[in-house]
Amino acid sequence: MTRLWVLLALSSPRALLVYNLNVVEGGSSMWTICNEEGRKRLKELIWTILKMVGSVSKVKLAKLVLFSEIEHFRKYGKSYTGLYFVKLKYGPVIAFFEYVLEEEEGKSLKVEKEKYKYSLLEDFSPPLELSGVVEDVLNKYKDKSDSYLSELSHRLPAWKYSEEHEPIYIAELVIEEEDKYWLFVDVMEDVEEEDESMIAQILKDLPTGKRMA
Repeated sequence: MTRLWVLLALSSPRALLVYNLNVVEGGSSMWTICNEEGRKRLKELIWTILKMVGSVSKVKLAKLVLFSEIEHFRKYGKSYTGLYFVKLKYGPVIAFFEYVLEEEEGKSLKVEKEKYKYSLLEDFSPPLELSGVVEDVLNKYKDKSDSYLSELSHRLPAWKYSEEHEPIYIAELVIEEEDKYWLFVDVMEDVEEEDESMIAQILKDLPTGKRMA
């Protein structure tokens, strides 16, 4: 339980709040509220990407969401959405990704069925904090192919060494080098088995927004 607590705390204060209220305090209504907030922020992230890139494939959109969350963590020390990712065959996919796309299809989102490309049907003004993050990600990956971005996501140790459908947190996904990833895992195990004084040090050292890889 302690390892999960630390991963949530490193990834997002909102995710930790959800964990504490739902698991520790049994606050199911707050769990729903925080899930709604996470979906709202995911929509903002997807809308920002589509606003800046135009039409994009579903696969590429999923990867741009992933790399935007990683970039946001490196800049601000936390996830923007507060959501976890899930290990799927073609890489880590953020929770509620399919839900948001299906919910908004034909409303706020236009879908080209033959090419499975998404674009916005409405005007949208991205939050300043988010637009800067997405702009940096698009400068690196806008012209890259779906397969290239998929391959990049498959190199992330957190995806490689997780079980299929297992939740993965942004504090894990931000680590690109395997030796640093296993060091991180070892630290998590030490926290779980030893004393909780290590938690404060991890929280102090890791969520700084600095590149770990």
